[in-house]
Amino acid sequence: LLFGSGAALCATAPAVGLLIAGRTLQGVAAAMLLAAGLALVTIANPAHRRDRAAGQLVAATAAVPALGPFISGALVDLLSWCWLFLVPLVLPLGALAFTRTIAETPRAARRRPDVRGSVAALLALSGLSVVLILGPARATPALVAVAAVVGLMAAAWFIRVEQPTADPLLPLRLLRRRSFVGANLIWLLGCMTSW
Repeated sequence: LLFGSGAALCATAPAVGLLIAGRTLQGVAAAMLLAAGLALVTIANPAHRRDRAAGQLVAATAAVPALGPFISGALVDLLSWCWLFLVPLVLPLGALAFTRTIAETPRAARRRPDVRGSVAALLALSGLSVVLILGPARATPALVAVAAVVGLMAAAWFIRVEQPTADPLLPLRLLRRRSFVGANLIWLLGCMTSW
């Protein structure tokens, strides 16, 4: 609903400020959907179909950014820029229909948040993002070096704190599953090529 609200706001925005607010809503909703997507696939599919369903989700996630510019260009050329935001209004309706097909699952036991793992992941991803995004072209060599060291040290810390944790942010046993690693590599390559 949040994504649809953002799309509707964008399509009807009379000023740039409202267009930016609508895109912000869409961005927040998309981030939440991306994070919840694999969980929904896990809930909606029996154990023997989960790997295949996760692969389909990753394939779709990688394909959509590649197709987006072509579809967007056609909509703008044939109709109007407003249609860029009216077409995605179908997504929330499909999502609502899909949620009705998911059987209610029993509530799991309350889990403690993995604070150390979350902090380590944040530092690792932030440090490595600075290196990859800013790089030597837009940042001083010292900043890039510090970001790289912080990112790599935090990644090592993440692995160390996740191993003994009862409820880890990322169960490291998943890294032994070829389907999990392969799906994430495909998703990563898809994201890298779409930018």
